[in-house]
Amino acid sequence: RLPSTLAMAMAAYLVFRLGRRLFDRETGLLSVLAFVTSQDVLFAAGDARSYAFAIAASVAATLAFLRMIAPLSLSSPSDTSNAQGHGRSELQWGLVYAATSALTVYFHQIFALILVAHGVVALVVLVRGDTRIRIATLAGVGMLTIVLLGWEVPNVLATAAGRERIVHATSPSAMSLVYLWTNPVFVVAVVPVAFVLYATGRRGSVRLPDAPGVAWLLLLTCAML
Repeated sequence: RLPSTLAMAMAAYLVFRLGRRLFDRETGLLSVLAFVTSQDVLFAAGDARSYAFAIAASVAATLAFLRMIAPLSLSSPSDTSNAQGHGRSELQWGLVYAATSALTVYFHQIFALILVAHGVVALVVLVRGDTRIRIATLAGVGMLTIVLLGWEVPNVLATAAGRERIVHATSPSAMSLVYLWTNPVFVVAVVPVAFVLYATGRRGSVRLPDAPGVAWLLLLTCAML
C-alpha cells in the first residue's frame, strides 16, 4: 500500500500546483486541504490498486496541458516575456502531456474521461483565439498520445461501449458533487478555523477567487465528466 500513499502525496502536491496555476497560492493550499480530506482520496491512498497513480498522472497531465496550450488569459508577466521561446516550450510540454496522458489511461481506463475534458477546453481556447499554440502542434501531440496508448485505445473504446455493465452502488447525481465538496472531514477541518477568526474579531469573507473563464471551464468540465 505504500506506493499508493506516495503516489497520492505526489497528487496532493500537483493539486497545489494546479490550484496556484489556475487561481493563486491561497486557492492552491485550500485545494490541497479539500483534496486530502476527501473520503475517496483517503481510500485510494491506502488501497493496493492503481487509483492513486491514475489520480496523480491525470493531475500531472492537466498541468502539462495548461503549460502546452498556455491560455493568454492565464499568462503571467514572465510567460509574456518568454513568448519568443513559446514554440519550443509548447513542444516540450506536449511531449510531457502525451506521456502523462498515456500513463493516466494505463493506470485506469475510466480516467480517460479527463482527456475528453482537455479536448473540450482546447477547442474552446482555439475558437476564442486565447492561445498561441498551432493546430498542427495539437494534432501532433494527439497522434503521439494515441501511439503511446497503443492497444489500450480499443480497450478503452470497448469499455465505453460496455459502460452499462459497470455497476455503481448508487447512481451518480448532482448531489454526489455537493457531498464531495462538503464532506464531513473537510467541514471539521475548516469550521474550527472559521470559529477562531470570528471569535478573535478578525474580518473575513467567503468568495470565489478571481480567475479567467478558461479556469472555471476546465474545472467544471473535469468535474462533470
